[in-house]
Amino acid sequence: IVVKCKGYGHIPDHCHETSYEEIKIVEGTMTCIKTGRTYVKDDVWTIQPKEYHGAHLYNCIAIFTYNPNLPKASERPVNLDASDVIFTD
Repeated sequence: IVVKCKGYGHIPDHCHETSYEEIKIVEGTMTCIKTGRTYVKDDVWTIQPKEYHGAHLYNCIAIFTYNPNLPKASERPVNLDASDVIFTD
């Protein structure tokens, strides 16, 4: 999944029961709500199954991969308060 966020965006705190999540930052920044760590271009954030996580995004383009794939789109919670958030599979 490619996520493009113009301006500020927010992904609420959540977890995935059985999937590992890997997020590669292509542009902009993504900050982990839990730890405060900010990821920038070329950083990769790896999240374990059942690990709660959420993020603040700013002018961010990121590639999200899941292993195994998420069974349904409802497991990808997103707050569309961003000025423009686009998801593409």
